[in-house]
Amino acid sequence: NLVCGRGFNSRAVLRRDRFVVVDPLVNAVYADGLRTLGRLYAAAGESVLAREAESHARRVEAAVNGRCWDPARGHWVHLWRRAGRRVSVLTAASIMPLIMEGTPRERVAEVVSRHLTNPAEFWTHTPVPSVAASEPAFDAEGERLIWRGPTSLNLNWFFVRGLRRHGFNAEAEHIAARSRAAVEQSY
Repeated sequence: NLVCGRGFNSRAVLRRDRFVVVDPLVNAVYADGLRTLGRLYAAAGESVLAREAESHARRVEAAVNGRCWDPARGHWVHLWRRAGRRVSVLTAASIMPLIMEGTPRERVAEVVSRHLTNPAEFWTHTPVPSVAASEPAFDAEGERLIWRGPTSLNLNWFFVRGLRRHGFNAEAEHIAARSRAAVEQSY
């Protein structure tokens, strides 16, 4: 029985299933980290650990691309564990799996053209907002709720790396340049 902190029992939380969500952003960053860990193990001469990390990264990527991809929407969705219900709000998490090495290039291209570079969604003055500008909850000026519109430079770092990885260098440079400009203007 896994217990953390003051009586927190993760297995009990999963059994209750009140708010257990499969998050494409968290899993994409996890897979990216596993790939990086595999490269570090390889550089250190730890080939068995390198293969294990790489194998686990591939499984995570396959699960995200298999379970969370919504072909009708052309982006990834959150899954509410209870009954596998899909959460349809378009956020940065909906496009974050484009960073994964195992995401097919044609899927990345669809997300980039349909959502990321769409001025009505994520291609705002300072891309990439945490929630699409087309969503009713979007609030770019909000200071209390960072997950309702303002750009997260930490997420932009991932997007730039992922876009470059898949050959979308112009889009990556645009995000990097706009991020630098935001910082220079006392972001």
